[in-house]
Amino acid sequence: TTKTSQSPWAAPITAALTELRATGAALSEDGVRAALVDAGVAAADIQALGGFDSVAFGAAVDGGGCVFGSVSADVVTVDVGGYIMDGGCLAMVGH
Repeated sequence: TTKTSQSPWAAPITAALTELRATGAALSEDGVRAALVDAGVAAADIQALGGFDSVAFGAAVDGGGCVFGSVSADVVTVDVGGYIMDGGCLAMVGH
């Protein structure tokens, strides 16, 4: 399943993460970062946080704003929005 928002960044990021998920490899923060870089996102602008069965990500993108979401064995979610209060794109656990 894939859930995505409208943005010039949403389609290439969704495609890269869907391809990563389709490999069947264990999901990791590094794997998600690499997929986002492959989609054209600058490595320095990517935040990723792995959980038990999914990886959440947030990335500042050219043109302003953030692309954020998660990838698991079952679903890829990509949303577009603004920066969070601390200036990043991914809220840390507990915030």
